[in-house]
Amino acid sequence: MACGIVESDWRIFRELLPIWLDRYCAKVNQQLIKKLTDPKRTQHERYVDAYKFIHRKDADLGNGFSDIRRSTATMRLHFIHNLGVMTEEELSRFSESTRRSVSQD
Repeated sequence: MACGIVESDWRIFRELLPIWLDRYCAKVNQQLIKKLTDPKRTQHERYVDAYKFIHRKDADLGNGFSDIRRSTATMRLHFIHNLGVMTEEELSRFSESTRRSVSQD
């Protein structure tokens, strides 16, 4: 992946970042609610499961949404794309080179 992105892509990235963060948190919160209300588990099991889940999801949050700099934007875009919170329409707003970098596995 490239070390940085072009200025136009950087502007788009900064515009969309709060939207993606909100989607990610909404997705995680919905998953957490399911864990906390699972009738098949005891209160303690729910707590432990929720604790471990949040710990894992916090690492994903850091990978996608921390250390936001132009030099790390392509890497962050790749993580955000893999988190499933970026639409194809949003991805299409970026330059071809950035789209190629983001879509790499």
